[in-house]
Amino acid sequence: QAMLDGKLRKPSTRAQAWTGSRPSSEYGLGWQLGKHGWQSKVSHSGGAPGFRSNLALLPKDRVCLALVSNNE
Repeated sequence: QAMLDGKLRKPSTRAQAWTGSRPSSEYGLGWQLGKHGWQSKVSHSGGAPGFRSNLALLPKDRVCLALVSNNE
């Protein structure tokens, strides 16, 4: 909620991060850009040996899903 309400970053900074460098780009500044059904989705994933994580946001519905796992 803080990300979407502009409490973590200015809305202009968030908009820049969630905009691709080219019209058909699927990558913003650290964020993967895509669609979930008919709406925009932004996500970020990562991991280290033994761990994985994924964060997905559906901004228009104000939905955030965070997944963290141990994968040994």
